[in-house]
Amino acid sequence: MSHLKKKICYATINWNKAKMTANFLNRLTSLLKKGESILVVDNGSSEIDYNEMVKLLKHSPGLNIIRVESNSGFSGGVNLVAEYCLKNKYDGFFMLNNDLQVDSRLINKIRFSANSTPSDSLVSFAIRNISTGKVFAYENMYLSLINVRFPRNPETRKILKNSRFDGACFYVGSEFSNVIINVYGNFINPNLFLYCEEIDIAFRSKELNLTLINDSSIVIDHDQGSSGVKDRPSMFYYYTLRNRLYLISQWITPVAAYFLHLYLLVSRLFKSVLSGRFNLFVKSYKDFRHRNMGIWSDH
Repeated sequence: MSHLKKKICYATINWNKAKMTANFLNRLTSLLKKGESILVVDNGSSEIDYNEMVKLLKHSPGLNIIRVESNSGFSGGVNLVAEYCLKNKYDGFFMLNNDLQVDSRLINKIRFSANSTPSDSLVSFAIRNISTGKVFAYENMYLSLINVRFPRNPETRKILKNSRFDGACFYVGSEFSNVIINVYGNFINPNLFLYCEEIDIAFRSKELNLTLINDSSIVIDHDQGSSGVKDRPSMFYYYTLRNRLYLISQWITPVAAYFLHLYLLVSRLFKSVLSGRFNLFVKSYKDFRHRNMGIWSDH
């Protein structure tokens, strides 16, 4: 099962999580075979955090680091990985959260899955939350994220239901990323920054006749997340509302988008008042309207 066929890169993103990232990468390094490479994108971490990560990393000839001066979000980090892997002629790459629980059995399984996958495909796996023991039902998540009541076309609900993958771990074939980058100029829309990227890729892949595969036979344990943000509930609320509004405007026809925006805003308005997050509701909407789609400046 562990036989090497493809030239594969294993990539992760660090943002002010030096110890977590170094521990993860040192563990991953011990599990890979000769010729396999690791790439870490340091996404605007502080000088102290970056230096600590480098110090903690064990020497490995197959480990490469890309350092970015400012945080470009998950979208920006993945875009750098995709470009790096195409430039260096990898057959594909894995994106791995630095909080995943990896062992030799898991690496052998996902390696085998990647070697069995056509190059024009993206493969995702079942992600299990360590705290709750639950495997997420992504088909329900996709439907609820965008609240599609007026589909752009008859395929919309099918896209959202079947194109399910989690950013915690997925594999991208070289042709899949090459086609998307050639058409859109990037692998993931950088405006999304954080959260909801999977929906955008689902629509992109559908338009370009690329394949999304969910290999639910492989279950990967996911710990606490790697964003490095202390106020996670507020961050999640802000990004998901702003990005849902943006995705609707990008992928749904104007008339349908108007009603979807209205539905989403009205439903969120009452919830925001009850939960004490009205200020976040206002900021999310204003930033969407003014296309302020970068990092949340208040955290």
